[in-house]
Order: sequence, then structure tokens, then C-alpha cells
Amino acid sequence: MTSTTEFLKSSAQTVRRLHTVTESHVLALADVLIDCVAGDPYGELYFGHPPPPGMLALSDSIPGSRDWLAHFGSLSKVLSPGLRIGWVIAPPTLLANATMCKQFSDAHTSNLTQAIAAHYLTLGRMDGALNVVRKTYAERARVMAECRRQEFGDAIEFNQPHGGISQEKVMTRNFAHPLFAALAALLLTSSATHAASAHPCTADATSRAAKLLALQAESDQPGTIAKTVTTLKPVRNPANSKQKFDVLAISGHVYKAEYRMRFVYAQIPGQCALVGQEILAFTGL
Repeated sequence: MTSTTEFLKSSAQTVRRLHTVTESHVLALADVLIDCVAGDPYGELYFGHPPPPGMLALSDSIPGSRDWLAHFGSLSKVLSPGLRIGWVIAPPTLLANATMCKQFSDAHTSNLTQAIAAHYLTLGRMDGALNVVRKTYAERARVMAECRRQEFGDAIEFNQPHGGISQEKVMTRNFAHPLFAALAALLLTSSATHAASAHPCTADATSRAAKLLALQAESDQPGTIAKTVTTLKPVRNPANSKQKFDVLAISGHVYKAEYRMRFVYAQIPGQCALVGQEILAFTGL
């Protein structure tokens, strides 16, 4: 659950009325139903009044709730995107399992990054930084809302956010608005152009990419193949300068690692004759 974050993006009057009661009920019932995970990455990025108390604060009044409540937070969302540091408050058993899973993926978070964050927090500047960030995002949210109303008018409706870094829950109201006619035409044209320009071996390259990624990564975690296959400039056949090969590029990810793959096909009508393939880890050395 990310109830505090949803509060920041929703109607304050409605959510504030229901928030505390709802979360208290969830906490009271969670031990019967399932362990409760509460993510709160944007709770400190509020505009104006602070949001209602989250599950971690409410758990103090519900005996035993800390035995099955896990609370997650992050510095990258409220202080600096480069500080990829988060934390979890959870029962010891869950923390032990989470530590083990973390070690399987990347051993541990950067020691240097942790040292920088720890030193900064000891300086007592966090509150001042948050005040600046709140004002910055509040102004951006105001400008974004004004632009939406100016450009879209009554075609859409949305809740003015009370915090966070994004605006969501845009709802269409008037499908007869000229905006939607123009957007529909643009989407249809784009889809038709993409379908017409797609290489005939796109599906074959996607299938091969999944197998090549699994072979290269040698990881228990499943890989993800990008949906976009890019047709690159043809290359000459080194054995015959009069012939060219088509080159299709596709990317993939395994956890935090990114890979770039290229598949080379002979230009034979009606066939996907693969003549070469390569995979490179996208990283700096």
C-alpha cells in the first residue's frame, strides 16, 4: 500500500476523511489476511499541510501490528535521485530474508553512497532541503495544472495533487472535444506507419533476444526484453561487397544490468536467415 502517496495525489477532503479509519482497519485485519507492506517514498514531499499519519505511525496504537508490518522509505525521492538508498522497518525474520535477497542481487548498497548520506543527515540540513524541494515541486505542480486547464479545457478532469512528483488520475470528460479527434488521428497514423515500416524479422529477433539474454546473463532472475526493435543501417557482406545484411537492434535487462543485442540477417525475401548476432553489456569500465 502507498496510501500517503495516494493522498498527495488525490482530493484532500475525501482522503483525509477516510484515511485514518481505513488504515487502522487494515492494520487490525492484516494479521488475519496477509502481511502488510507500506511504501512511503513521497510522504515528505507534501504541499501545505502534512498528510495524515501512515501505517507506521498508526501501528503504535495497535498492539502486535509491528509483527507483520513492513515500512519502506527512500532518500532518492526526497533528497537526491543519485542517492539510491532506501530503508525498511520490519520484523526481524523479514529483515533477515530481505538482507539475503539483497545479497543475491548486488551484495550491498554502495558504501560511499551510504557514507555520504549518513554524513549529510548528521549535518541537520534535511528539513531545510525538504522545504526547498516542496516549494519547487509545488510550483511545478501549479504550472502543470494551469497548462492542462489552458490546453485541454473541459476535455479532461484531474485532482490537483497535494504533494509528490507526478500528477496522475487524468479522466476524460468530453470525447467530442477536437483534441481527442486530433489525438485519435495521430495515433492511427503512427500505428499505420509503424506497421508498414516494421522489419519482417522483428518477431524472430525478439524471440532470439530472449534466448541470447538468458544465455549471457546466467542469472536466476528472469530477463526483460524491450518491446521496440530498431532497424539499423545495413552492413556490407565482408565476403561479397555487392551484398548487404539487415541489422536489427534490441535491448534487454536482467535486474539492474542492461544489455544491447544486434541480429544480422541476409536480405532474402520471405526468410529470416540469421548470419550473425552479438550481445554487449551496456556499462562503463
